[in-house]
Amino acid sequence: MTASSHFDRRQFLGGTAATAATAAIG
Repeated sequence: MTASSHFDRRQFLGGTAATAATAAIG
């Protein structure tokens, strides 16, 4: 796994968490 790939995965998980939080708030 490359560093960029690892970063992309973390960014994806972060985005998913943010979306879930927004949905819960909304």
